[in-house]
Amino acid sequence: MAGWLAWLLYVLDEQMAKKHMWIRPRLAMMPSEFFARQGHITFSDDPVALHNIRFTGADGLLWGSDYPHDEGTFPNSQAVIERTFNGVSEVDKRKIVHDNAARLYGFD
Repeated sequence: MAGWLAWLLYVLDEQMAKKHMWIRPRLAMMPSEFFARQGHITFSDDPVALHNIRFTGADGLLWGSDYPHDEGTFPNSQAVIERTFNGVSEVDKRKIVHDNAARLYGFD
């Protein structure tokens, strides 16, 4: 599950904005910017994570079937993708289901 990510990034940024004078070491960027630069999170059947793309962005999200675990989506992965990605742009869908993992792991 990744639906919690938007809340966490918001809270971390809020706390940094409010308490920046006490935070050591001083951070060059907001926590959400660090995550956008180098963070990734996986999920399989989590429409909340997709609903929160406007807060988290799509570049750090990775869809996975979690096969062979029972909380995974196999053998219904395609149906889960179609259901959970309803309303997500094709560009973001392709990033999350394919492109982000390929970029992260250096695949063509």
